[in-house]
Amino acid sequence: MANCVLTPTPLDPVSNFSASAPGEVTLEVKSTVGNVAIDAASTYSGGAITFLSATQIKFNVVAGHSNLTLALVFSDPDGAGTLNEVCSANTLLDFLHAPIPAESYAICA
Repeated sequence: MANCVLTPTPLDPVSNFSASAPGEVTLEVKSTVGNVAIDAASTYSGGAITFLSATQIKFNVVAGHSNLTLALVFSDPDGAGTLNEVCSANTLLDFLHAPIPAESYAICA
């Protein structure tokens, strides 16, 4: 399993996540109420997103400040889930809720 790259930074007013270094990261959404999937409208300001499945994406974190926008699709109007990094610690990055079908995250590396 890969080493973790992202760390949540809840007290940082500029970024949501800090990256240990530029490089490849894989993220996964996990359903807790209904089903949640990542929509193809998702974008990353540093480059392309590779869709590994409806629930996993991969991209290369670039040096400096970048933005990840996740467009989400929920099967249940009260749906929920989590955003995790696919890595040795399975880092929990955020809680996801159907009333908020898009999330934008600032990443600093």
